[in-house]
Amino acid sequence: MADNWSIETVATANPDTVDMELGPDGLIHIVFHDEITGNNSYLRRDSSGTYTDLNFPYLGHHLQLDFEPANDHAYVLYIDRDSGDFMLAWQDFEGNWDNKVVSAAHDAQTLCFEQLNYEQYFAYTRSTGEVRYGFADGGGSLTTSMGVTTGSEVPEVSLALRSDGAPRLSYNLDGVLYYAKTTNLINWTSTVIDDSSNAVGLFSSLALDSSDNPSISYHDDWNTDLKYAWYNSFSSSWTISMIDGLTSSTGDLTSMALDPRNDYPKITYRGIDCSVCLSELVSSGLWIKTEVSDVLSRRRKIRVNSQGDTFILFEDGDNDLIRLAVDYRRIFSGGFETASTDEWDTTSPQ
Repeated sequence: MADNWSIETVATANPDTVDMELGPDGLIHIVFHDEITGNNSYLRRDSSGTYTDLNFPYLGHHLQLDFEPANDHAYVLYIDRDSGDFMLAWQDFEGNWDNKVVSAAHDAQTLCFEQLNYEQYFAYTRSTGEVRYGFADGGGSLTTSMGVTTGSEVPEVSLALRSDGAPRLSYNLDGVLYYAKTTNLINWTSTVIDDSSNAVGLFSSLALDSSDNPSISYHDDWNTDLKYAWYNSFSSSWTISMIDGLTSSTGDLTSMALDPRNDYPKITYRGIDCSVCLSELVSSGLWIKTEVSDVLSRRRKIRVNSQGDTFILFEDGDNDLIRLAVDYRRIFSGGFETASTDEWDTTSPQ
């Protein structure tokens, strides 16, 4: 493990999914479903590293978390245990939970979610190999199919919202990476980003920078590479880079976040022996790779706060734990900026 990282134990669990967001309070908020107990949890981490259980009361799975900018409240989208419906849960100002049906059952295998203007945007994949997008407000919901895979690879999808609320998707179908956009939530335009191998575009993670330009991290399964694609608005074209391809089974299970200070990407992914790796752009064309943890890990999520501090939530499959890796050493413009020299080791991860 890299010396500059602090690894915390969040909970004892065997989760089917883990999700994490930075709240308006600047604190880490975490949701997960434990496959062993069947229970759901919502935890908030304070600045001292103490976790508080917010007593999420509903039964379901595939929990996804986001915050409503209009009121700073947390919203959790999940799949109901009994009905399979998409359910939305939230807390009122007194801390009481409530929920409602967002959309009828869809046989969803994966799920992602964004909340804006009291409306829900979600994308999911089905066991039939279909990628779908959904939108819901107080008046009902609609869903749109992005296509059905005919190959053996299971499709995945990632969702992000522009600053004007327009949704964007990245997904793979039949071993091809696509990027999709819409202006009316119904009619979509999909662009092939990478079709360079027989199985590319898996485990994509989409992020939009401060100018709403898209970046995508993803896995090339055919060549076992971690790859990164970004849209250059000046040339109106996509640039694709191979970030990590030196070992077998490298680069899947990606999660990406952009540093708010400079829009540089930070990508966590699986390295050799299922370890938790991080590759981060520190200056033009220069990437630094760090092995954050060497445990078996199938699920992860990365977030970066406004100061450049990095948080990686991951499953520790060796010990049936959920862990949080924290790095307050801030990489910026090719160098290192340390939050507190007496608090963190500033050893270079190279």
